[in-house]
Amino acid sequence: MLHALRTSLAPLVTVMAIDAAGILGGVIVVEQVFSWHGMGELFVQGVQTSDMNIVLACLMVSSGFVVLFNLAADILYAVLDPRVRDE
Repeated sequence: MLHALRTSLAPLVTVMAIDAAGILGGVIVVEQVFSWHGMGELFVQGVQTSDMNIVLACLMVSSGFVVLFNLAADILYAVLDPRVRDE
């Protein structure tokens, strides 16, 4: 039973990694709706004023989170399913 559970968790890890990155991407909408000050507001101001440095910095930070979550998912694959490990 434990072997089947460990191998069946791989799709769950994939979905959770994609959703976590999507949640961080949705912060712009939440900050605009609730008038919170943060990176989402900074990004919107950068787009409105055509400040490319701010826009690119915000995109780099958010894409870094996507890369980190995908890396964490890949590491969890190796922990959950030993067949994934490279010998």
